[in-house]
Amino acid sequence: MSDTTTVTAMTKHDLPTLMTRDDAAELLGVSPRTLSNWNSAGRGPRPVKYGAQSVMYLPEDIQAWIASERAAS
Repeated sequence: MSDTTTVTAMTKHDLPTLMTRDDAAELLGVSPRTLSNWNSAGRGPRPVKYGAQSVMYLPEDIQAWIASERAAS
């Protein structure tokens, strides 16, 4: 009995939408530097490391962080 696995090709439409730090900061009404400082301090929406230097954000992580901040206040 052989064990076979079917692999389906992935397209760019299968990947989640990522936001740049500038886009995420604009959405939150803060500067990109403030967002970077929050992330360094373990605050703010969860960043996604993209490569060695780039940081991106998932829109659903930003929405979840906003909701948690609203609930905490």
